[in-house]
Amino acid sequence: MTCLKKVSLFSLSIILVCLGSCAKKVSVKIVDKNLYPITPTLPQDSSILAFYKPYKLQIDSQMNTVIGWAENDIKAAKPEGALNNLMVDAMAKAAAKRGIAFDLVHTNYKSLRVPILKGNIKRFKIFELMPFENLLVTVKMSGLQVKELFDYIGDQGGDPIAGARFDISGGKAENILINDKPLNPSTVYTILTSDYVANGGDGALMYSKATDRKEFPVKVREALLEYIGEETKAGRMVKPKIEGRIRVGKKQGNE
Repeated sequence: MTCLKKVSLFSLSIILVCLGSCAKKVSVKIVDKNLYPITPTLPQDSSILAFYKPYKLQIDSQMNTVIGWAENDIKAAKPEGALNNLMVDAMAKAAAKRGIAFDLVHTNYKSLRVPILKGNIKRFKIFELMPFENLLVTVKMSGLQVKELFDYIGDQGGDPIAGARFDISGGKAENILINDKPLNPSTVYTILTSDYVANGGDGALMYSKATDRKEFPVKVREALLEYIGEETKAGRMVKPKIEGRIRVGKKQGNE
């Protein structure tokens, strides 16, 4: 079994090739389980540091690039927050730019991991805010299913939405407007969301009833980076507003 002596522990593929080429059958005789905690006291491996340093410098230079400016702190909140609106507005703009049809936008509040603070917005901050590789997705729901979705959002105390407005009363959705028109139970609506939410993430199980699912090769994070980049190119600061998209115990409509 000399062919195994110099095999790197990090190369499973080489091990498999070697095992396949050896005449004798190999079996595990002893298993020695140990924990190897990673702590600051571990000595540095200079060869590993030298190997990844060029890659780290390249990534750091990209991630520390200023891509925009925030006029004020942009934070998530319920029932509605500036960061909530920024996220879904970015999704909406990215979809419209690519000719993706939709009536309203919804994503989950828990996906908003960190706020964007006043001042320079660096690229790495968007990766902290949206570390996931979620893609844009559209699905179709009947008006009754959309009501169920908004009741779910009401029960959660709020979620990021665009293209719609409603009140929360007793944990339920009331006075629902889709693009400034009352929700029609018999109308089929197209919802733009993320693949995570479309899969029923965060308990949004009503998406399992949706039809005509279409997935697009556009990441939610990419949509946000594009949005901020376009605002910067136009000479504008990033300053999403609270617009009364979701309100608690108030009337909407022609007030």
